Amino acid sequence: MKQFAPAAVVLLCLACVATAGSAPQSIRSGWVGVDMSSRYDFSMLEPMAAHGMNTVLLALEHHSDDEMLETFDRWQRRTDALGLRVFCGVMLWNKGDLDRFPLDRTFADARGKAMRRTPCPNDDGFWQRRVTDLYMRIAKWSRDRANVDGILLDAELYGGDVGTYRSACFCDPCRREVAAEMGIDESALGLEGEEAVAAYTSASEAIVARRKKQTRIAVHAENPRLILAAYDVDGSPVPFYRGLIRAWGTPERPFLVCSAGTYQTGYTTTLQPDRIEQCRAWGLHVEWLGGLWTKRIPHENLAENLYYMARDTRGYWLYHMRSFSTPVPSAARLPGLGALAYWKQIKRAHREIDAWQQSRGRHDSTLTIRPFQTAPPGVDTTRHRPVKLAAGDDPPDDLPGFLLRHTEQLFHIAADRGDTVSLTLHFDSAHPTKKKMDAAAIVVVDPAGRVVLHDAFRRSDFGDDRGPHGRFVGSRDVTFEAGQAGTYSLFVKSVYYAFNISASSHPWIASMGYPNGTNYTRVDYPEHLFLVTRAGAANARIDVTCTPMNRPGTITLRDSDGRTLASGQIQGDPRAKHRGSLTLEFKPGAGPQVVRMTFEPAGRMRDTNLYPGDGFTPWIGATADAPFPAEAH
Repeated sequence: MKQFAPAAVVLLCLACVATAGSAPQSIRSGWVGVDMSSRYDFSMLEPMAAHGMNTVLLALEHHSDDEMLETFDRWQRRTDALGLRVFCGVMLWNKGDLDRFPLDRTFADARGKAMRRTPCPNDDGFWQRRVTDLYMRIAKWSRDRANVDGILLDAELYGGDVGTYRSACFCDPCRREVAAEMGIDESALGLEGEEAVAAYTSASEAIVARRKKQTRIAVHAENPRLILAAYDVDGSPVPFYRGLIRAWGTPERPFLVCSAGTYQTGYTTTLQPDRIEQCRAWGLHVEWLGGLWTKRIPHENLAENLYYMARDTRGYWLYHMRSFSTPVPSAARLPGLGALAYWKQIKRAHREIDAWQQSRGRHDSTLTIRPFQTAPPGVDTTRHRPVKLAAGDDPPDDLPGFLLRHTEQLFHIAADRGDTVSLTLHFDSAHPTKKKMDAAAIVVVDPAGRVVLHDAFRRSDFGDDRGPHGRFVGSRDVTFEAGQAGTYSLFVKSVYYAFNISASSHPWIASMGYPNGTNYTRVDYPEHLFLVTRAGAANARIDVTCTPMNRPGTITLRDSDGRTLASGQIQGDPRAKHRGSLTLEFKPGAGPQVVRMTFEPAGRMRDTNLYPGDGFTPWIGATADAPFPAEAH
């Protein structure tokens, strides 16, 4: 999810057009993404209604046309029974859609670089199939379903080369159409200089607005009471988003923008009367809904943000309501005390919102907007399992040959009763120029399953130090007393940062696999690591995908004597975002075998996913004498 520049002209307009004070009731909504595994998980709906939320923003991630209406129908009935409103939504361009919707036109930037996985925003055929036809079916279906308030478009390009459009499209058909719009020959476009590009952009916006208006007309012909809404359209002054904003709002049914501009930073916009009047003078029929990514916002700061969003705008929306499901998916787990703490703050915000609306704007709330740091993600400590580690030599006091990223990583550390366990966690920004808004949760669980330490690494802990590859680096010292003998679990979880143990008083290993049961582990910029085969395995296989840096890479498996067991070259595929794939396979010995895995060029392959086959144990080590569990030896 993204951050957006608050100075963008579009954001200023949208934030100012309509306020919740003029509405009978603020929209208090939550986003629910629906895939096939969670298609009929309604467990968050009753708590939403019980705590004063009133609207569900529903988005189908993958669907066939028949499944779409069947799914919407089930959710509509369930929300209606609880007194909840609902917006039914689809995603503009999701992962895997390219196989279902071959593209006749693809996006190209001003340099003419084509993005083969990104649809041209002005492709009428694509838009008709992907949006208008579906919207008309939803509109017709919704006629006699009174709690369906509107249709929602998730405009993020999950299946594209980029997440959002960053400029006008300059593909050949767009150039011809823009030239015609400007009344000139295509050869006279002359896209040199800011004025020429601005003129092209303005003409492109006019085309988008005129064409997308037809979708709104078609929808309202089927059901005139529906509101059209969209997520991720207010971030930048790009023709597609601005044209959509101009096309989809009417005085009776303003376009509802579910903004991501406050997603991680919280609500800070001040609405001024002159800006409101200016936006009205521009003729924009828009209402603004502030968004918050709940697992990135500390629960202590939630009520104030919800209150001021609902007071100054049309309301709020929370991402993602799966964080309030039962059971909670590991990836959606909330920080700290979890859902109960967040529900308490949501209810507090609603009391303040109600008081403000009932007083017709005279209520003086004690809530104030306070600065905060991104909350460390929630950790699923139920993943703790007793693991009997073998004796191992003391680990080296330097950084291992790999970093772990994009996971809730579980480390295992054996200690005797009375030991003081000291270790240092190394963190890497995993980005060459940015310290992304993030935090890492650090949790230690004792052999009995009790949490004995809860800490965090935050963005501010990076400082200005950079590692050998130019990325920002930082560290966090962790110390705890072993109250009993056995294996302790160290959980480290971050959305963006890469990390590993760089120094430890006790030997350790890491578990492979994700909390949701997916059998892979992501390592970043690896040089080398160690795996171990299963006793009696007839075959050992590991699949690898990664993004090589500028040139092919070589991955090799070697035994403890340095003999090559398997080796192969991995090459990025431009059609797959330059990701490459490789399978390495060999016949292991009779007993468990420690295998050294090397990556060349060292430290240059990012986003490297390891998928071990049945011939490997689910452990990964930093050295050959790591304390792999006794059953592996």
